Amino acid sequence: MLLSIHSVILALHNDGYSLRDIKQHLQSKYRKTISHTYLSQYINEYIIKKDANHV
Repeated sequence: MLLSIHSVILALHNDGYSLRDIKQHLQSKYRKTISHTYLSQYINEYIIKKDANHV
């Protein structure tokens, strides 16, 4: 399930969704409640830094 949530967060982030929109999507579609702070840290750590390392 974690890999699937990561894929969803990655796709929404790449499509230009805001943190608030991603959070609402996860709550409505997957019934997962994630704090705004945790989501921000997750995106910075696992998505943005990972992309920066591949450049």
